[in-house]
Amino acid sequence: MRGLREIFILFLFQQLCSYSWAQADTTTKLPLSHELNVHAGSLIKIHGEYPDNDVSTLIEYNISRKLTQTNCWQTSFGTPSSGISFIHAQFGNQSVLGQAIGIIPMLRFEKWKNQTRFSIRAGFGLAWFNKPYDALSNPENLVIGSKFANMSSLQIGIAHPLGKRLRVNLGMSFTHCSDAHVAVPNIGANLVAGYLGFAWCNRSLDLNSYHCAKTNKRTWKRWSPGVSTIFGLHEFPGTIRPTNGPLYFVYGENIFFQNEIKNHRIFSVGLNHHAYNAYRDYIETQELFSSDSPLKWKSHTVVFYLGYEWCYGHVSLFVQAGANIYAPFLQKINEVWDLPKHGPLYRYTANKLGYRFQLHSTEQKYLHVLNPFLSIAVKTNGGTADFLEFSCGMAFNNKRLRMRLNQ
Repeated sequence: MRGLREIFILFLFQQLCSYSWAQADTTTKLPLSHELNVHAGSLIKIHGEYPDNDVSTLIEYNISRKLTQTNCWQTSFGTPSSGISFIHAQFGNQSVLGQAIGIIPMLRFEKWKNQTRFSIRAGFGLAWFNKPYDALSNPENLVIGSKFANMSSLQIGIAHPLGKRLRVNLGMSFTHCSDAHVAVPNIGANLVAGYLGFAWCNRSLDLNSYHCAKTNKRTWKRWSPGVSTIFGLHEFPGTIRPTNGPLYFVYGENIFFQNEIKNHRIFSVGLNHHAYNAYRDYIETQELFSSDSPLKWKSHTVVFYLGYEWCYGHVSLFVQAGANIYAPFLQKINEVWDLPKHGPLYRYTANKLGYRFQLHSTEQKYLHVLNPFLSIAVKTNGGTADFLEFSCGMAFNNKRLRMRLNQ
């Protein structure tokens, strides 16, 4: 079961990387940049049983290209650069934590002052780990529980020219690795590092000339509804135990209202309902609640959330910040079991971060009344991964002309 799960996750992220690169509408007339950066820092010890480790390092090769201004979203976000990073990581404890090789599709948002570039670069991808947790051969690695896991990166940096084509890079980075609780243990690796590197461009051009002003005009004047069904998978909630447990499923629904408050930026408010098979089995076998208490809905949660979405044509990145308004299992189990994230943050907060793929692009001049979508996300409780989520749904838009002044 674990092997099939890892193959499935690998295939899924490979498709995501390919699609993200295809979304970059590029042309050979624009400069292509090659970067080599070395990151050095420390893992954040977020758990009492975190393995000892020294300095961790990442070696990153990134290839990127400046996007054109042919698409509205590219102009709206100031014509960012799109690329892919190939990363080799060692986590400061070779015998326990080992090494990882990752691939991350990236978007870089840029500000220029003369020929000096200030930028924020972010991406979500996949990594292979050579020494994940194993009950027999590597029981001390409680950080990563499977060979394949998510690798996410956020970088803030400055690039200063050393010549017509060469630049030096300097900045800070945050790298997170987790398997979305598909396998336990899963404390997760959080690496804060500084980086230094060099970038070479294949053309000697004034890159600042490719920057354009952002357009943040309001587009919709009415809220529109949407619904989706939710399917998730995880092992039983617990950061480091129980290990090698069965894979449980989560089912649910989502209802929301959304409004495109700026070009290609959508604000939403909604409710998520989740039904946990893992909670149900624990309630039935461990008699967590009294026998005279109705048990039918004890394994369910209801989350109220506020969401924000950045749209890039057919693909968008979304976040949801939510609060559990109904979660009897989480409340009860925190009374009888000292969970690693014991406390109000774990019991009451429920967030999501993921990608959405929609049938009709946000580039189109007219809104479609029905816009089907698929999404993949990581659901968390108090910052701890809860389950890997897949969903399909429909947004019901107002049939009206998009009022974009930059089109």
